[in-house]
Amino acid sequence: MGKVIGIVSGKGGVGKTIFSVNLASTLAKKGFSVLLIDTNVTSPNISFFVGSPIKRYTLTDVLSGECNINDSIYAYTKGNFSYMPSSLSINKLYKVSISKLKSIVDALKTQYDYVVLDGPANMDGEFLEVVRASDELAVIATPDIISVTDALRVLEFGRRHGRKIIGLIINKYEQKDYNLKVKDIELLAGDKLFGAIPRDENIKMSLVKRAPVCLLYPKTNSTFAFEQIACKIAGLPVPIKKKNLWDKICFWND
Repeated sequence: MGKVIGIVSGKGGVGKTIFSVNLASTLAKKGFSVLLIDTNVTSPNISFFVGSPIKRYTLTDVLSGECNINDSIYAYTKGNFSYMPSSLSINKLYKVSISKLKSIVDALKTQYDYVVLDGPANMDGEFLEVVRASDELAVIATPDIISVTDALRVLEFGRRHGRKIIGLIINKYEQKDYNLKVKDIELLAGDKLFGAIPRDENIKMSLVKRAPVCLLYPKTNSTFAFEQIACKIAGLPVPIKKKNLWDKICFWND
């Protein structure tokens, strides 16, 4: 039986989908079978991140009863994982029954080691169903007070619904006066952070090239951070490299 990991956030623009794609790719590189599902049915965009925006069948069609589950699963050969997109067409939304998501995911978790759910960017009906369908939750935020505060609400929501919390992950981290420091975020959260992804211009280029940054730029600090986080999630030895400026703020190695 596989494990279902919900990737959620309290607001948009924090890089949740980028994280989901790179987590799926990194877990696949470790030899795990991985399915990435775009559960943000109203605002889907995973298809753009893997270079295939138009597909005949999607999660939207499964939720509306118009196709079988396996008809909407596609292989992403560059990243060696499978993915299930949601439809870009708004015409199909009125047929969707999002309450079916958990039963769909439960059927799929028997076929993969990991099912990664790229969730919506706010706490709406889709969000609730993603929480219900997940075994564990990873909450993504950026190092600003609004994003972190919203993320803490999501963490509390997940706990109240009995979900295992992987932890809070800070994306686009850089040491700037206007950003919260790690110790400040941990003080607000009341717990150690699970990890952080540094701000990396290569991530922008990966969007242009429609491929995970961890595949295009394997030597960057962001790729190394994704690998550390994936290993922690999978219970594998966490890689450590020679200390540099980024390593000094990679607090989860302390």
